[in-house]
Amino acid sequence: MHPLNFGELAGHALDADWGVLPDPMGRCRRQQWWRSVRKENYWFPSYDDDAFWPTAVPGAFTRLHPELAYYEGTAVYLNHFTSVPAQTDEKLFLHFEGVAERADIFLNGSYLGRIQTGFAPASFDVTTELAENNRLLVLVDNQRRPGDVPGEIHDWWQDGGIIRPVRLYRRPASIFVREAAVETRLVPDGVELSFRVLLEAPSRGKAVPVQFYLIDPAGGKTLLKCEHACRSGAWQDTRVVLKREQVRLWSCDDPHLYKLQVSAGDDCWHDTVGLREIRTAGREVLVNGEPVILRGVNTLMDDPVCGAITTSDSTAAVLIDLMRQLHCNFARAHRPLSRNFVRSCDRAGILVWQEVPAYWLPAMAEPSESRHALETLSGLVRDFRNSPSVIIWSIGNECLNHNRQSGQSNLAYFLEAADFLHREDPSRLVTYTGGLEGNHDLNFMNTVFPRQIADKVDIVSFNSYAGIDEGASAEEKDSFERQYAIARFASSYGKPVIHAEAGIDSVLGEKSFDYGEQRGAEYHHKLQKYFAAGIAEGWLQGMAIFVLSDYRTPIKLNRHQRGYNRKGLLTEKLEPKAAFAIVSDGYGSLEKNHIRKPT
Repeated sequence: MHPLNFGELAGHALDADWGVLPDPMGRCRRQQWWRSVRKENYWFPSYDDDAFWPTAVPGAFTRLHPELAYYEGTAVYLNHFTSVPAQTDEKLFLHFEGVAERADIFLNGSYLGRIQTGFAPASFDVTTELAENNRLLVLVDNQRRPGDVPGEIHDWWQDGGIIRPVRLYRRPASIFVREAAVETRLVPDGVELSFRVLLEAPSRGKAVPVQFYLIDPAGGKTLLKCEHACRSGAWQDTRVVLKREQVRLWSCDDPHLYKLQVSAGDDCWHDTVGLREIRTAGREVLVNGEPVILRGVNTLMDDPVCGAITTSDSTAAVLIDLMRQLHCNFARAHRPLSRNFVRSCDRAGILVWQEVPAYWLPAMAEPSESRHALETLSGLVRDFRNSPSVIIWSIGNECLNHNRQSGQSNLAYFLEAADFLHREDPSRLVTYTGGLEGNHDLNFMNTVFPRQIADKVDIVSFNSYAGIDEGASAEEKDSFERQYAIARFASSYGKPVIHAEAGIDSVLGEKSFDYGEQRGAEYHHKLQKYFAAGIAEGWLQGMAIFVLSDYRTPIKLNRHQRGYNRKGLLTEKLEPKAAFAIVSDGYGSLEKNHIRKPT
């Protein structure tokens, strides 16, 4: 597998004529179907290529085929496609943007390799394997495993399939750009731009002239051109300082984008970038030197074709529109948000929190899980280096202690992951999220968010569902005051604090107390009040409501849930509950005139 970022190069899309077959008994592996090519007047007893069910790629077989909705195991994907074989002056790469959860790849009878994580892209060199007529088999396995990230238990549907695009890329054989990026820093004299490139070449260490261009799509004017001699095999960078008035910075109010073009030898690589600086100062998050209050929502919306883990272009457009109606400027989810959605946020001016799904009960002390998480983070950094909307990397959620009784802690992973991200991507912020429920001790943050983690991360984040499950009667006092007293302790770390999850189950039209729509509305009234107070007092920097819309999950099975998490501000059909207007009003008021004590 080759770690590559293709930017916005025009690859050949392999999104047509796919077939799929469930293989619960593993016959494909035992019989080596990738070696089986049917001859005329010959039959094979277990399967043939004509037996595959037509399916869509990208797409989840758990959504497209009702009989596979609950299926966990191997599904075999087959695609026949024609192509021009590699010429002597080029290399060919087969690129998978995302597969749930893992896959083995076979092309024309040859084993290309394994995809270990479905949340990050993977590329394979097929220069010698690609022919004019090709047979591609992808053995996808979506079974939950204790050694994976996420592990055996999580709160979303266990979708499976080739859920994101598959493309074939042609690159020069002599020298080409593996990755490139531009990072922005405000300096007293203006705006410092750091142009970075990672070159691939047959021989390493040779200096190659590289040209960097920054082009404004509005009119095609070249803002900047510079040249630097770069050596292949390691990141190289060159820095340029421009006057502030020369640069149009990316922000929520003005999400201006540029085209970054990098030329080296016969290669020309390009991507869309935004120029912005993200950093912290005391308890503030600063975008381009200005403090920002994060008015957010968790976006775990189900895509009808791609499932829980990715979004199509149309679903991304719906998400952006709903977030605008809520006056949101910030999106979060428990698993990495897909390229389609992040690119939409780049254009819309919505800030993004990307999270590796180290979630609930992982044993991150085990090397298999910590390596899996770090591999995912590495792929995410590579894929989203140039997305200005991505401002926060999250290394996990509510999982500091895997087994509190035995004293098993995941602390070592979190410390390593924070160091890794600060080293690999110093231009963004790092956080971890601890959960506050079920505790009364004001020093509880020492347990769920100890000083060792607080010293490593840039943002302190916590989840609190105060007020949702204090009993079955309306007379019982809620726990907002107690929970927010605990949360205020987080501000003692002197860093920005985000309330990363808050929400309540409610059903549209339901009159009962436990899942009543009215109770949900009252909860969100109270939540907005506490959010505004925390901002005004200077200790709270942002919030992400859980969740935008109801979504499918196999662990929510009571009489009201029926296989859905019902904390959505909208139903799964995107019908607004009473809480939707309350959050929209609250966020809208904060957007216009929030008052904040200086920190």
